[in-house]
Amino acid sequence: MKGLAAAFLAVFLVGAPSYSIAGEVGCDTYCDDACPSVFGIPEPSCYGSCLSLKAAAQASGCIIQAPFPDQDPRQILFQTCAVPFVQVVAAVIAECSNEKGLENHELIQQAVIDLSRAHALDPSTFNGVEIRWCNLRNGTLGITPDKGRIYLDVSLTGNRLLTAANLAHEAIHLGQYRKIGSEGFKCEYSRDMAGCGGCQDRGNALEKEAYEFQDRVTPTIRAYLNRPPLQPTQPNGSLPSGATTFQCGCPNTTQPFVPDPQCASGVAEIAMCPGFCGNGSAVTYHCQ
Repeated sequence: MKGLAAAFLAVFLVGAPSYSIAGEVGCDTYCDDACPSVFGIPEPSCYGSCLSLKAAAQASGCIIQAPFPDQDPRQILFQTCAVPFVQVVAAVIAECSNEKGLENHELIQQAVIDLSRAHALDPSTFNGVEIRWCNLRNGTLGITPDKGRIYLDVSLTGNRLLTAANLAHEAIHLGQYRKIGSEGFKCEYSRDMAGCGGCQDRGNALEKEAYEFQDRVTPTIRAYLNRPPLQPTQPNGSLPSGATTFQCGCPNTTQPFVPDPQCASGVAEIAMCPGFCGNGSAVTYHCQ
């Protein structure tokens, strides 16, 4: 998630626009839902007000807190450490939430398969998560702006290894969101960035964990991608329906039907077989 340091510092020092949250806030208020959102991200100054009131409620034994219409938004900003993160990523999401981000989505699906086949990550890690491409700029290769969203930079589309490796990095941020909560992650990330002068490298504790995991799994992914290809059992084009074209193993694709010139029909169909390929099932292909 590197590359946002300058924007972060600008937000932290300048502050958020004035906005007053409507309604009351208590200990159990979920501020992501309590504020209006744009592209799934809560409006930053409302979010800051909500978190500030929530903290006050928790400190007072869960006495319901009414909003303060005249409260200085800069005061809210400094009281609420999550706001700089929210303010910065809101701009990223606004730019990245377009139809172009869904182009070449099969390359992202392939990266998820590669991580699974390389025994690096379980594909369920990405359940309920929207992953799309975006022109992130400033050297940023990936960002996880919220618990259900990942953006990968378009520069990765031609590199299968780097796509999978950077997706593995962002998967650690997903785990961090799930462990400490959405508000907790945004607050801790903001504090870490402020503490290291806006760094988004290994000097940031949340990034350090993600980079270390990426370092560990990259050689594993590379070894998987460089493995010898599965060999066909019979190189001819007259195999009948039901004939095996690939023995039980872990092929490059897990599409249900693939063109296969070995088959008389020209098409092979996937079938499960005994074995393990990272997600619990090896496959074989038979002529349709």
